[in-house]
Amino acid sequence: METNIGDRIRNRRRYLKMSMDELGSAIGFETSSRKVAVYQIETGNNRLRIDRLQSVATALKTSIYYLLGIIDDDNLTDDDIVSMINNIKEE
Repeated sequence: METNIGDRIRNRRRYLKMSMDELGSAIGFETSSRKVAVYQIETGNNRLRIDRLQSVATALKTSIYYLLGIIDDDNLTDDDIVSMINNIKEE
């Protein structure tokens, strides 16, 4: 069971067959510290700023809401959720 952001990030990264280095690069970490930084995030030893969390969600093709544990569907992106909300408003 995924109990925290780090677990969700690790599981989604593995599902996409993305390396720690690839994720670190996608979210803007320096070359020398990519793997260490992603490892620390996944193990809960380093917290993410909200802007970095958005970058992680985008790189993992999911939403902040999934990473935060608000929703369980890891295939929805933030854009998908905004579209759903807009459709509800229009009804």
